[in-house]
Amino acid sequence: MEEEKTTSTEEEKLKDAVSHLLEEPWILRQEKPALYQLIREREKVIRTFFYEKTGLSLLIHPSFIKLEKLPVTPESWMGIEEFQRTRDYAKFAVMMAFLEGKMIDQQFLLSELCEEIEAMWPGEAVPDWTKYEERKGLVRVVQYAVSQGIIQVVDGDTGAFSFNQEEDVLYEGARIS
Repeated sequence: MEEEKTTSTEEEKLKDAVSHLLEEPWILRQEKPALYQLIREREKVIRTFFYEKTGLSLLIHPSFIKLEKLPVTPESWMGIEEFQRTRDYAKFAVMMAFLEGKMIDQQFLLSELCEEIEAMWPGEAVPDWTKYEERKGLVRVVQYAVSQGIIQVVDGDTGAFSFNQEEDVLYEGARIS
């Protein structure tokens, strides 16, 4: 009887972990330490389950856990609502590559990010920061990154960059980047 309760409790914990992994883009260790630990303790079972049943990969990082949910065929509803142009996605991808080279909690300026985007831009139509639409696109990307906990604003107003390319903002890479 006692063994049956333990098994039932273990199954509930596994179901809870699987449910969170399916519903959330990532599990931040800092925000949900108990859930992070629950998944880490059952990592092998969860990883095997997702790989064998769905083909999805479980990514475990010291700061977060993420289930890589890449669709075979992308659908129009799968995009990021805040992004309005394909260039927004490109800016986001370049920003993420820029953040990979940063240490956790390392600070950087918006002007540094702009320079890095120009240097790493895929293709010839490099963003022209003198154009309002390019700046507004970067503001959408940065505000999305802040809302997702990827970066944090330390000082300044990101929105002000839309109206003036000389505006600078200080950011800090969060634990997820």
